[in-house]
Amino acid sequence: MRKTLFTLGLLAAPRAALACPVCFGNSDSPMAIATNMGIIAMLVGSLRDSMDDYSPYYQHSISPHFALQPSLWEVVLPLICATGRCLLRVSNGTEELLPLTWDDADPWDFYLRLASADNGAAYRLSGGLRRGDFEMPLSKPLLMLAGGLVFSDGQVARLNDHRAFPWIALLRQRGELSIPKQDSEPFLAEILRFAHYPRLELPEELRFQEALLRPKPKLLITVPTTVCLPRRPQRCRSRPSAAMT
Repeated sequence: MRKTLFTLGLLAAPRAALACPVCFGNSDSPMAIATNMGIIAMLVGSLRDSMDDYSPYYQHSISPHFALQPSLWEVVLPLICATGRCLLRVSNGTEELLPLTWDDADPWDFYLRLASADNGAAYRLSGGLRRGDFEMPLSKPLLMLAGGLVFSDGQVARLNDHRAFPWIALLRQRGELSIPKQDSEPFLAEILRFAHYPRLELPEELRFQEALLRPKPKLLITVPTTVCLPRRPQRCRSRPSAAMT
């Protein structure tokens, strides 16, 4: 499975001890400097983990770009945002940089919604993000990352995509999908076939109940059908299995 990486780029800061937006300014307090040193250590560590330890490039220089593993997002990004120097490049074709702050609230939760279309002959499949009583359309965030992060309104928030980020990517591109009513049940069965799928909001006629069954272990013992050699005891074969009742 392909991992999602978040690339951080360091921008040169005038009169800073290092060319790094999270590093040292002339007015930084000792505590701020200590925090920035910790950030740099984690960034350099992430670079080391993604490179060969024996790489001469790593031994003699440090890249200004860091591929941050998802496991470090919730550790490093809040610290960088707290410095006031975390910026998001809006697009590759522009120099516009958007200041970011860390949203420490609960993660946004991704869901799929299937609702009857106006013509009555199909269902409309759409998706969205929900957090408590608040909802956000998938089209609003500037950036979403599988794993996951949401960049919107100048904030970075956590995302629970239920390991179904391809649905987010598809619906952000297409807006919504039209599912003919005669194909609705096979379509729903195809979604449920996967081990991970987002929360589903379904019309009354398509709703279902989930039942969790506890497997009962059993031991199956069989006698081999092959002819045994003389003076050698016949051996049984056993195979553990589980039955659902």
